[in-house]
Amino acid sequence: MRPPAVIILGAGKSQVPFYQQLTGSGLTLIAIDQDQQAPGLQLADRVIPLSTYAPDPILEALSEYADQYDFQGLIARTSGPAVVTAARITETFKLRGIDPAFARLSTQKSELRHFCVTQGVKFPSGLSWAEVQSGQTLPAFPLIIKPDYPLVGKQHIQVIDTAAQLARAVAQCRAASFDGQVELEHFLSGPDVSVAVVLERGTVVPFTDWDEYIGLTAEGHIKGLGVQCPSIIHDSLLQGVIVETIQVFADCFPDLQAVLICSFRIHADTPYLIEIHSDLGGDGIAEQVLNRAYPDFNFFDSMSAFYCRGELAGLLSLPEPSPTAWLPGAQRVLQHQDYWHNLTRVGDEWSDQQLAVYPAHRCWYEQYCLEGDQS
Repeated sequence: MRPPAVIILGAGKSQVPFYQQLTGSGLTLIAIDQDQQAPGLQLADRVIPLSTYAPDPILEALSEYADQYDFQGLIARTSGPAVVTAARITETFKLRGIDPAFARLSTQKSELRHFCVTQGVKFPSGLSWAEVQSGQTLPAFPLIIKPDYPLVGKQHIQVIDTAAQLARAVAQCRAASFDGQVELEHFLSGPDVSVAVVLERGTVVPFTDWDEYIGLTAEGHIKGLGVQCPSIIHDSLLQGVIVETIQVFADCFPDLQAVLICSFRIHADTPYLIEIHSDLGGDGIAEQVLNRAYPDFNFFDSMSAFYCRGELAGLLSLPEPSPTAWLPGAQRVLQHQDYWHNLTRVGDEWSDQQLAVYPAHRCWYEQYCLEGDQS
């Protein structure tokens, strides 16, 4: 009888909490990372020293381990091209997670846009730079310019107001895109909300939600300022609309068993899908927000239980969250009582009804616009 094992894609700082959680679980930890200094490797039982962007050699190496171990699951707290690698592993070894077709939707903006148009999902109007060059008409300004296949989070995503800014923005986004393609969308103002769900063979199970504070630099570059949980749409009619939207994906991918984070822009009281992630609460959300909003909830234990054993109990039993705001690295605080009514103190830095912004940034939320250089 082969001993049970779990595959962990990546061994960097983001993946370390999963190595810590699974150490002593009785599972052999098989790490995949080409960086031999990656901190998670110290906790791994077996190491495949390959780039997470290289699915074919990884599958070959895992096939050799498959003769020795019974793979129970894959933990893939990753983004960009590594998501495709995770999907290939999921498909090959019949594990829980997204498949290659869904991976394209979660990594390539153009693929997600085409899917949404086909399925009737509300999505900002847009087109690719290649389509613009072929003669198609630009969406109305302001435009948000994005790498089609981003390598690093929000890097080089920017909002422009005039055609004179277009060439420079496209060049920057092309350099930050794995496929060299660029997406252009009409920019919709409004709050960014995210809903975390489990897709369980055609059923959508939402388990938490949050808002992301977004700012613009003076040059128009997108900047993440922080996160609050719960979201403004928590337990609202809009939350129901959002879950119905996510159900479209569950219907189109009825065999998926995966945790997804679906991000929407609320514009004119209408949710527009902007991104779908399978990164298991990256960017500090799990560590800095969910552990405060749900003090008795072990996110990494629940994710491990789901991906290795298919258990949903930890996610289905979450209590109401304690209102929490995480505002890292901000240099000053602006009062804004009209909206920030549900933030609570986190540590010694933040207090009720305050929003942190960076100098020389603009931050929008609903109809409010706060100029970052007010003083």
